[in-house]
Order: sequence, then structure tokens, then C-alpha cells
Amino acid sequence: MRFLFGMEPIAYLDSKLADSFRLMGFVAHKYSYSKEHIFYDMSDYLYPKHDFEKMLLQMLQYRNLDTIDDFLLSDLYGVFEKEIEFYLKNYDVFCFVNGKSLLPCNFDFPILKKHNKKVLSIFSGTEIRHDPYAKDMWGLNGFDFPQTYTKSKYPKKYLIFAMKHLANFGSYETALEKKRQHSLMAEIYADLILSVPEMSGVQTSPYLPYIHSIDTRQIKFKNNKRTKPIVAHIPSEPIFKKTNFILEQVESLKSDGLDFEFIYLTKVPHTKALEVLEYCDILIDQMSLFPATLAHEAMASGCVCLTGNHIAGLPIPLKTNNCPSLNIDPKNIKEVLKQQIVDFESRNDLIEQGKNYIDSFCRIEVLAHRVLDSIDKYAKKDFEYFPSYAFENMVDLDIESNFIFDLQVKSTLKNGIFKKENLDSFFGYGIKDLGNHELIEWKNQTMCIAPYININIKHKKFFEGFAK
Repeated sequence: MRFLFGMEPIAYLDSKLADSFRLMGFVAHKYSYSKEHIFYDMSDYLYPKHDFEKMLLQMLQYRNLDTIDDFLLSDLYGVFEKEIEFYLKNYDVFCFVNGKSLLPCNFDFPILKKHNKKVLSIFSGTEIRHDPYAKDMWGLNGFDFPQTYTKSKYPKKYLIFAMKHLANFGSYETALEKKRQHSLMAEIYADLILSVPEMSGVQTSPYLPYIHSIDTRQIKFKNNKRTKPIVAHIPSEPIFKKTNFILEQVESLKSDGLDFEFIYLTKVPHTKALEVLEYCDILIDQMSLFPATLAHEAMASGCVCLTGNHIAGLPIPLKTNNCPSLNIDPKNIKEVLKQQIVDFESRNDLIEQGKNYIDSFCRIEVLAHRVLDSIDKYAKKDFEYFPSYAFENMVDLDIESNFIFDLQVKSTLKNGIFKKENLDSFFGYGIKDLGNHELIEWKNQTMCIAPYININIKHKKFFEGFAK
């Protein structure tokens, strides 16, 4: 098999995936539309020859948006035949990260499936995380969702495909439609969806958990064993990571007389962040629901990691593999940080636990195997997560375009519904039933561990005590 990974280096995941599959002997190339990135080295990426997005915009300028499906299946392939054929001839598996694929709005998905290619969709953040929904999910699980954007971050050109009423550009609703489209295109066409619960507010089909991996070949583990620790905070997005609040807590501990050094850097290249982690003893990452990439790199470097590690948002593999990051929230961060500053033995023990966790679970050498296993599980419908937020909350979306609505119907017919009693309310804004189709119902396969967090019942032993 020949693999294409792209189209944006979020958390360097596409690069790690490509390297892991190469280690297994596969042909694996990584593509990007961006030739520069503030955090990552892009020198070994490949780049598409044409700006598909610009070409599509020109072609669709005078199209009736209600006929866009017919357009996809006919004109699109013809117009881009030469360029699409290049990828069809050279790759068998297409793995896209962060919602971006070869064509805007994932319009290449049906083309790829028409030619029997495998499509893998890995969600990683803002491409499907709709802030109002995420805020609800975080709040119900005891967390304050960090304010990010007060309006849509998507420029007008992305929305022409999904919107009937172009006057709505820039509103929350248009951002929601874009995120819904990312999710639905994957739900209909992908052979694998990886995601995490806190991002799943717009998702309406079961999925498997995001896979964390660290390229330990680039990271030197070093337990510095200092009695006076060095604490670091290296946010890529200070607003999302609540940096101002974190800095206040650090300053408060210094005012209390605790003896430690503190390093604060923001928006630095990935290589610089790794250098800092190797030098430090404690990383304060972010107050979220689960440990992200930097947290794993910190553990691989020999740091105690303070970050989100909450049962409701934790990807199942992190729970079952005993991820040793310390959970922090606005109420406990000062006390947790204080304990790790003053307690050398606890700090040293957590550093060694972190190394064992990374070595046994997160090495890049096993990443490809885990992805292939996930593809097999997905094909067998052996899902881990069953999102319920959309079915219970996302109703009366009367501003949605027919295109988005039709995608939702296709996804529901293929993937089923959380509970059949949700059917009328969920489709109440345009359809009362789905004809004579027998829908799959998920509820008998799941248990609830927190509001809107439903998991495969087979994981019950790992989550006993948390079921709601």
C-alpha cells in the first residue's frame, strides 16, 4: 500500500504517521498547501501543483448550490481529471488531518471512494470543535472552556459551498456549517474517523479515539533530578491554554516563597520547545480534558506534566495505559504545582512513570500498527465512542443549507442514531422520518461515563465509578 498524508502539520501528526509507515516498509508521502509553518520544519513536504481551492471557487461562482452533489459526481472529476488521476495512480490510502484534504470542503472524498481508495480522517481541533458546544461539554464535566474566537475564523471563500444565504458570512452559524460539513463528509465516506469526546459536539456517528505518538528519536530523555526544579510553560495558543491565569498562579507561588525557576515562551518552533523540555523538570501545559502532544513530549523528555487528564475527556487508550500526567483545573493548579515543586520523591517517581508510559505506548515505531488496527476495528464497527450531544442538543437548525441537511440524512442512514427516540427532535427542522429504512440504534452498546460521553460497554472495568 502507498500512503498520502496531509494536508497540514498539526502537532506534526502527519509527519509522524508518514515516518512510522516508512519504518514498516510502506511508501508514505506527506503533502501540505502551506510551505512555511511557525512551529514546524516543512522542508521535506510535497506540495500540490495547483490551487484547487481557487479553481473550484471560479467554477462554482454561478452554480446553484442545491445541485452540488450532482456536480460532484460529474463535472468535478472531469475538470480536475489530470491532477486527481495523479493521486489516484500513486496512492492507495489517503490520511487527512485537521479536516483538510486535496480539495476544499473534502470534495475529493467521494471521488476517492469511487476509485476504491481508503480515506482516513483524523480530527485534531478547531476544524470540528464548535465553541458553544464544546463549552457545554466542558462545563458539564467540571471545566471552564477557554474562550478562543468570538466569531467565525473561516474566510468567506470556504463557505460558498455550504451556504445558501451568503449574507450569513462570519456568524456562528456559518462556522457551525463548516464544522458540520467536515464531520459529515468523513462520516459518509471515511474508512476511519479518529477524534476525542470534547471535540465531538457536531459528530453524529461512532468513532475511535485519537492516537497519540511521539518521535522519541528526536527527543532525549533526561531526569535532571534537581532539588530546585525548573518549571516551564510553552503555549502555542496562550488564550486557549489560559496562560494569563497560569502565570498568576506561578507568581502567587513565588510570592509565597517557593524556590523554583520559571521559563515562559510562546509560539516558538517545535525544535526550541523540545530543547526547553529537555532542560526542565516540570511542564505546565493546559487546563483541558486530556493530555495533548506537548504533554507527551514533556513526559518523553523527563518532565512531570501538569495538564488536563480528566476521565470524561480522556481518550480510552490513555486511560487504559495509565497516562501519568497530573490533572489540573483552575481550582487545583496552585496546589498541584506546589506539591511537585516541594516533593522531590513524587516528582522523580512521576518522571520515571512518564518514561515507562511513553516507551510502552507512544513510540513512533508502533504508530502505524495502531492505525492499521484501528482501520480493521472501524470496518468491523468495533467503535469506542458514541457521541450523543448532537442528537440531544442540535435541533432547530433552520438556517442550514439543503446541502448540509442532505449530508446529515446520508450519514444517519449509514451510521444509525444514538437513540430512536431522538429521531423526531433531531430531524425536526425538516424531516420527520427516514422512510422505510431500519436505523441502527447505538444505546445497547454503550455506557455513559459523563454527560454526552458514551463509550463501548467493553471498557466498563476501566471506568467503574464514573458511569452516570
